[in-house]
Amino acid sequence: MGLVPTGKKGGAHATHLTADARLVRPAAGGLASRALAAFPYTFTTLWLALRGAGISEGNAKGRNVLVHGASGGLGQLALQILGTWGASVTAICSTANIDLCRNLGATAVLDRTRCRLEELPDHFDAGLNFGAWEDEATLLGRLGQGALGYVTTVHPLLGNIDRSGLLSGAWRSRQDWRFMQSLANAKGARYRWIIFQPDEGALDMLYQFLTRGALTLPVGVSVPFSNADLAFEHAARHMKGRAVLLPTEALSG
Repeated sequence: MGLVPTGKKGGAHATHLTADARLVRPAAGGLASRALAAFPYTFTTLWLALRGAGISEGNAKGRNVLVHGASGGLGQLALQILGTWGASVTAICSTANIDLCRNLGATAVLDRTRCRLEELPDHFDAGLNFGAWEDEATLLGRLGQGALGYVTTVHPLLGNIDRSGLLSGAWRSRQDWRFMQSLANAKGARYRWIIFQPDEGALDMLYQFLTRGALTLPVGVSVPFSNADLAFEHAARHMKGRAVLLPTEALSG
């Protein structure tokens, strides 16, 4: 398992490719190829988020951590890891996913469809926003004074560039970032936008977690390239489980 190169031309899908050996790890025993395929990108992004927020195995125990978008792939991994580390995790999700989040280790769950984010206490040591940029300012307001940090993976950087072009989009993103940074500064917390990048340390940790059987990440749809439209539709509609594209010969794994 590992991280494969991103396609630069002619599409981003290929049946064969050359991967950087530094970004490949042995397959964890007992997991099918489609299950393994769902982990590296999602886990690496989460690992960057935890590091950006200043959360580690060494300091997580007893910390109050807020996770928005807790029922998605990033959120599910966050609940499992933070729970293992002894953190007290409050998950934000919809009504349909309350039991899922509790079963994955959430200490408390806020039903996003029935409760307002402003009802949350303002005592959190760290915040992870995997849910919605529109909630960013409100979530930052839930941090306690002297909080470790706050990160978001749903920042508007790429959207701003798509809508306004590179220069104008970058300028608008800078303005957005500076405003949210000021809110984090008022709490004494670090603030980060997370952009995926390969990380060898993240893959090492993923391998350790998987060999211990400590993580689950459901796959919602697994299809060959010829049915790629089904995978993209699954992701676009925010359906449950990860969407995985596999070469035909891997579908039996």
